[in-house]
Amino acid sequence: MRAVAVLLSLLVCWDMLGATPLHLDYLDPVKLQTRISPDEQAKAAAAVIHRYEPRVDVEIDPLLFQQNKDAFSLRMLEGRLNIKASSGVAAVWGFNYYLKKYLGGHVSWRIQRVPRPVDLPAANETVTANDRFRYYQNVYSLL
Repeated sequence: MRAVAVLLSLLVCWDMLGATPLHLDYLDPVKLQTRISPDEQAKAAAAVIHRYEPRVDVEIDPLLFQQNKDAFSLRMLEGRLNIKASSGVAAVWGFNYYLKKYLGGHVSWRIQRVPRPVDLPAANETVTANDRFRYYQNVYSLL
């Protein structure tokens, strides 16, 4: 009986704070951002991407992070793919997107099919994540 009283007291306190298990708005999204500088993130993302395609430039702009969602843009500049992204993870996600959509390539645990055309296909689009978090089984984040 005492355990039930303690549990009810905790629930009342929790309710008074306006927080519920499904209500995450009280979390500050800035605190969920990495503390690694944009330059360091760009270097790390470029190191992963250049294993597959050296004609890619990476730029990290945290201001692209809007409404708690990562984003990236793909642009061709002088024959090189420019990936501008909200984080290093988003930049590598952008390369994976380009690899699949524009090159017909695929990288997974067992398969690494990365076409190397003479000229990279032109790209000009911006993509925003549908979800706030997407890390589970992201092959590129594990390489």
